[in-house]
Amino acid sequence: MDEIRARIDAYFKIVVKNVRDTVPKTIGFFLVRASQDKLQFELYNQVTKSDAMASALGEPQRVTEERNMLTNTLKILKNSIKVLQRDPE
Repeated sequence: MDEIRARIDAYFKIVVKNVRDTVPKTIGFFLVRASQDKLQFELYNQVTKSDAMASALGEPQRVTEERNMLTNTLKILKNSIKVLQRDPE
């Protein structure tokens, strides 16, 4: 009976030690995770607020104009194809 009691006490000590080790690690994990999320959110807000940052990260004005011009040309060509397919002569 004493041996069973000793084994149960040893097992209980191991469980208590594991809980004591795990709880601070878990709390630290959630604190770090919350800090990371908040920091990421604040950085994102600062980047999106800044017009200078948006213009630095965006494409050059010349590329934007050329893309719009080519999109319009493509639209005109697609409409031309539709007209030619309706009236082949």
